[in-house]
Amino acid sequence: MSIRLPVILLLMSVALAAWGCSRDVAPSVSGTSSSVPVEMDPEVRERLRRRIEGDRRDRSLQKEDPVLSTTQWNFKGTDGLIIETAHFRIHTTLPDNRLRRSLPIFMETALAHYLSELKELPPPDAKLDSYIFADRDDWATYTKQRLPRTSDTFLKLGRGGYTTDSDAILFDIGLGDTLAIAAHEGWHQYSQSRFRHPMPIWMEEGMATFMEGHRFPGGTYSPSFHSWRNMERFTALRRAARYDNLIPLAELLEGSPQSFLEDDQKGMFTYYAQVWVLVHFLNEGEGGRYRDALVELIDDAVEGRIAGRLAASTVLGSRARRMSSFRSRIGPAIVLEYFNPDFSEFNEQYDRFLQQVISTGSGNDIWRGRSPVDSP
Repeated sequence: MSIRLPVILLLMSVALAAWGCSRDVAPSVSGTSSSVPVEMDPEVRERLRRRIEGDRRDRSLQKEDPVLSTTQWNFKGTDGLIIETAHFRIHTTLPDNRLRRSLPIFMETALAHYLSELKELPPPDAKLDSYIFADRDDWATYTKQRLPRTSDTFLKLGRGGYTTDSDAILFDIGLGDTLAIAAHEGWHQYSQSRFRHPMPIWMEEGMATFMEGHRFPGGTYSPSFHSWRNMERFTALRRAARYDNLIPLAELLEGSPQSFLEDDQKGMFTYYAQVWVLVHFLNEGEGGRYRDALVELIDDAVEGRIAGRLAASTVLGSRARRMSSFRSRIGPAIVLEYFNPDFSEFNEQYDRFLQQVISTGSGNDIWRGRSPVDSP
């Protein structure tokens, strides 16, 4: 049975910074409004801003309008709408602005990306509910109402939101940032609603970051998703390598976003960047050696076979240790069972792949949404 506890999303005041934590680990440090700048070339940042914000002119949707219905909604005296699409119910108090008009097609396109990027996945069993408030005050009020016993944790967030029980609860922090959060949290919504067994924390967060990359061609409302096109994750990865702050793989697998936030906010950015590149490594590293196993792991999460696979493992030691790995969702158990029983070899391969990703000139490939890694 799927465990459905809150997922914290942490977003600092740089666009596309660090967001999305696992739903199964309660945060010991619960978010911050502190700004942690991510180094980026000013020209690249300006190009990103223009691409994300798009043409400010109010153009018509160039794809078929996904909105099925809109109904009036009121939250504590604030008028709003419930916008229904094929797979989402978007409860929002946003005014009639570009963000509100972008959300329906953005979320439906993001979901199509989740369901097809690595393998064909089943659609959600029911519509996914998203709550996007126009301001933080209403978001905070709703959070206290929704999570009375744990709301203090979430209210410490500066600019951000969270997902609980497959519902995303966000507020407007600007067009680009809010959509970036929605793309990340949308994966958490989908996996919470559809997967019978949760994946390990590093894999769940890696998948969410893997699904973030997008752009708006020609300033339209219709996004184009590209898993490699994630300049913030790439920049954080390169910065961590430059200052010798990369997290060792064994430590990465044992941690969570919250655990790295406790020590250093920059460590949290690095965590997200490294799980992002880890999923890319599993998808295409070593000439695609691990891709079939990645697909198998996702299948097992959907069908609820991970616990049985770990329980029957011949490489993970005692049964108690095997089941502890499943319940805690941390550690190398999944790597050893699904990908490579020789952790040293796997570690060396991952490190080599990471260095290829951040090599000179690779930023141009990332910007274009292309793999920076040469096939063997």
